[in-house]
Amino acid sequence: MKNAALALAFVFAACGAKDENGDGIADGIRDPNSISQVAPSTPVGTLTGQLLTSRFLPLADATVSVNVAGRLDSNNQPYRTQTDAEGNFFFKGLPAGSTLQVTMGKAGFATLSAQGTIPSAAGNFPINNANANLGAFVVLELASVWKARLVTQAGRPAKGAKASVQVFPVATVTLNGNYGSGVSSVVVDAVADDVGMLTFPGVPSSVDLARVSGSVTLTVNAFDENGDGNADFLGSVTTYSGQSLTTDPTPRVVTLPQVGSNLPASIIATNVDSMIRPSSPPPSNFVRPMDDLYFTFSQNLLESSILVSVTDESGVTPVMFTRELRQGNVLVVKHPTIGWESGKEYNVSLRATSKDSGYVFTGTGYFFGADPLMPKPFSVSTVQFRKATPTMGTPALTNGDTVIVTFNQPIARPSSSSPPVELFFDLDLENNNMRTTQGEKGASLGWPLSPHEPTSEPGAEFVAQASGYTSRHEFIYAGPTMYPIALATGVFINFSKLMNTDNGYQTIWGVPVTADETTQLGMAIQ
Repeated sequence: MKNAALALAFVFAACGAKDENGDGIADGIRDPNSISQVAPSTPVGTLTGQLLTSRFLPLADATVSVNVAGRLDSNNQPYRTQTDAEGNFFFKGLPAGSTLQVTMGKAGFATLSAQGTIPSAAGNFPINNANANLGAFVVLELASVWKARLVTQAGRPAKGAKASVQVFPVATVTLNGNYGSGVSSVVVDAVADDVGMLTFPGVPSSVDLARVSGSVTLTVNAFDENGDGNADFLGSVTTYSGQSLTTDPTPRVVTLPQVGSNLPASIIATNVDSMIRPSSPPPSNFVRPMDDLYFTFSQNLLESSILVSVTDESGVTPVMFTRELRQGNVLVVKHPTIGWESGKEYNVSLRATSKDSGYVFTGTGYFFGADPLMPKPFSVSTVQFRKATPTMGTPALTNGDTVIVTFNQPIARPSSSSPPVELFFDLDLENNNMRTTQGEKGASLGWPLSPHEPTSEPGAEFVAQASGYTSRHEFIYAGPTMYPIALATGVFINFSKLMNTDNGYQTIWGVPVTADETTQLGMAIQ
């Protein structure tokens, strides 16, 4: 008999049998005397829930809609229904395993958005697993008005100031059915009237809000009192609990602080990151050769007070430029005619007085002329020396002199504990036909180069901020006393000895320096 019933089911399917009751099983194929269960080929389930007021009374005649990936019900209509006298709602014929977007609301009450899920086994025995119960929701009535008053720090009503309140939550799950969750909030905008009063209609009463542990967040925009396009007073964000509004229902008074009145002027945005984050890495301070420098201040500046200085890495050689002040608080330093030199470090100093508060801003920073996508090939520029004791004629390198190596771009070691690169001279320092003395090319030990980033050189325009990268490295020569080193002597700098990535040098672009450099000893610096 069971096989016959199953065969009958196939016959019905072949003939296009209908499922008018929406249970996922073709009508008329059950034989209660011989079949104990039938598994639907396309399982479907039901969705139920309940809406209540804040006093836990049923909310009848509320509209409930279900979005099932754009599908329609058996009548080719959107899934939509009304809550009954008990606040209950019911949907049938929803596909198993589907995620549902449920919207519930009634005129004069908050609208609640919830998400639910029909069990993937819906419609299989036991039959109860076909129902997904969202639970019971408390929905607040939006029949009250909330007020707040705005005044400026000067004591005047902030007439025309714009604000909004967000009330959250205005609906909540009071009994979770474990098949979904819901959220709801209300946002209302307002403009302050002649006495600075903000009026927000269509919000829950403070008593209802307290029942669901809700709150009101008041957001006030920055306020341009004189209409010149610049904010004269700062905005504010304040949150009030439903409990506090219930115990003290008087309108809240919010004072808008004057722009810059309580805070010092500062740079809030710039393409020279070291001005706001000292010791920031080189890539954060790259300025393309033909880009300008931008400094946006938190307050308007007094144009006649602005002093800007830009120098090379040494701090001694000034860079020629022009500047302009835009919109009162954006200082633009125009690039030089030839642009910022690629791979070169620059120092910058700013001084300006706030037009709003009289605060005097001072700051220094550094930046690099660099296109992030075009690393500059590394090389040694010069090897010179400074005499410990000035001499006449054409001096040679002798004991106590400082050897200064300048590269074509700043470099750095990963850490101060990493071994430094070494310099060798291409000659027999002791004239003994052996290359074993320190500093002789071919010896195992050379002269270690130490970074010497100039920050306060004699004649510098200002004390510069250290970047940690420098093109200048040096050491004090302490070789054989009786053998001076003549100009044009070959010089060898052994970077390949440090090819290990933990010890090697890198450029401002982060490119490892691994190739040895050769050049000649240049002129003396008296």
